[in-house]
Amino acid sequence: MKENNGDQARKAIDEYERERSGLEMVKDQVVLQRQLDRILDALPHSFYVINANDYSIVLANQAALGGQKKGDRHTCYELTHNRTSPCLSTEHPCPLEVVKKSKKPTLVEHIHYDSKGEPRCVEVHGFPIFDELGEVIEMVEYCFDITKRKQAEQRLAHLATHDALTDLPNRALFNIRLKLEMEHALRDKNRLAVMLLDLDGFKEINDTLGHDAGDEALIAVARRLEAILRESDTVARLGGDEFLVLVPDISSFEDAAITADKIIKTLETPLEIPGQKVAIKGSLGIAIFPGNGDDPESLIKYADTAMYSVKGQGGGGYAYHSKAKVGSTLSKEKRG
Repeated sequence: MKENNGDQARKAIDEYERERSGLEMVKDQVVLQRQLDRILDALPHSFYVINANDYSIVLANQAALGGQKKGDRHTCYELTHNRTSPCLSTEHPCPLEVVKKSKKPTLVEHIHYDSKGEPRCVEVHGFPIFDELGEVIEMVEYCFDITKRKQAEQRLAHLATHDALTDLPNRALFNIRLKLEMEHALRDKNRLAVMLLDLDGFKEINDTLGHDAGDEALIAVARRLEAILRESDTVARLGGDEFLVLVPDISSFEDAAITADKIIKTLETPLEIPGQKVAIKGSLGIAIFPGNGDDPESLIKYADTAMYSVKGQGGGGYAYHSKAKVGSTLSKEKRG
């Protein structure tokens, strides 16, 4: 009887130890989970665990929830897109669908929307979680907001093809467009004009009013040129006070004169720059394709030569490059 009592006592002690150990393990798991929650909530980037079958959120940190309460049922597309159905965009593929199909980690760029409904470009990293049969049941996802980086990349790409002062296309972009329009002109049996404009009296503005005033004058000229040209035309800044104009889809030399007249006349009105008005004129040279050259460099060179002939006669007008062979005299057609 005493042995039975001893056995019962030992069993009670063993049961107590097991229960205590079990509670200790639960406590450790709770502590670990709370520590994990704090770590995840401290992250500035969105972190999710997503159910692969119904898109429901299994786990999310505060950055992902965007002010929503933890414990409430959410789907990833509700939190990231303010949608009531999964994202099916082919332009921005759903990372969960990519992971389910490939069964491999993925990296995609996607568009998410913030709490104000503003689009944000994000870099999404997705990692599959498998069941014992090797099927994807969940996906771990974390995101980086790369909106500012994408904007910076776009700005750098823009600066590579545009003038920093006037925001007009630069010579590199002008040449690209000119080559394309030359191909179109040959295909359509048409012509195009390349014009080079140099501002008369610009040096005096810099010398008397300063380079800031000169910059303002260049910007004002750029805006005027944009205003009078067709959408199909291109105006670019070559550098200094020189501008290039591409006028495609013309049928005769005389058609170019319409644009040339507009350019010269728009410069007859004094430029309004902060605090004052300044008078300026322009000398314009015109080269026609085909006829004056068969590559962008030649056309710009011949337009430049024609421009200097106008300057030699006092400026304030335009002239065509000769329709004869290279090295001949300039055409006598001059307006101004």
